[in-house]
Amino acid sequence: MDEISRLQEENQKLNARLEALNEKLEKSEGYKSYFISLITNEIINPFTSILGLSKAITQLGGNDMNKAKELAQIIYSEAFFLDFQLNNIFMAARLEAGEAVANPVKVDVVSVLKQVLDEFKPEAEKKSLELLLENDDNPALSVFVVDPVIIKIVVSNLVSNAIKASDPENRVVVYAGVEEGILNITVQDFGVGIEQQKIHELFDRFKRLDETINSINTGSGIGLPVVTGVLDLLHGKLDVESEPGKGSIFRVSVPEAIRTDCGFAADDDELFFDMDDEAESF
Repeated sequence: MDEISRLQEENQKLNARLEALNEKLEKSEGYKSYFISLITNEIINPFTSILGLSKAITQLGGNDMNKAKELAQIIYSEAFFLDFQLNNIFMAARLEAGEAVANPVKVDVVSVLKQVLDEFKPEAEKKSLELLLENDDNPALSVFVVDPVIIKIVVSNLVSNAIKASDPENRVVVYAGVEEGILNITVQDFGVGIEQQKIHELFDRFKRLDETINSINTGSGIGLPVVTGVLDLLHGKLDVESEPGKGSIFRVSVPEAIRTDCGFAADDDELFFDMDDEAESF
């Protein structure tokens, strides 16, 4: 009887493990199906638009400069959106494969944030939104040791979501400061807000909440999971404070990496090497 009881208990455990495995497989199939849909909606459609608009420009007459400029602006908007989505997808793939790494250098954080806001200005103008940048006077902001590419990915996703969530003719405020070796960045919108019990669902892969930012516009649903994934590489964290109808505040905090004097980046595209100092590991 003891042996039968033991076998029954082991069988129950095995069944539970099989059920858990089956659930994971079903989720994996769901992710695969969603990814195919994502490719269609978020990549192929903008690419098709770019091709069509480009062809339309080639067919314009010599006196249609204003029309050409209008079409070129739409092409830029589509191309920017496509580039943004591809960067998220590629980063998500590297995170999933365990291949993503941080490359910290001395960064002018304010310059990186200005670059992000400049890039999203056309999207904000579509809703008559004002993008505001506020920062403290701490000189550490101009030489903070961090990965500028990751900071740009984080802020770009948060600003993109804030624009989607905002009511027209409002504002999005980005703040940066350094305190005791911690870089603090907040992105605040004054839009639809998020119910407290649904905040955790924002960080599920491909999750789109009907009453939150992802319902306002098209989106992949991988932006915030990518944000938390890359912040893990920097030992950083993301906190959310929101209230329906009053908007949301996303707070990022990142500790400074171990000092490295191997280079300086004014933004995520520029890197200047300092050959006078020895580099230390991250």
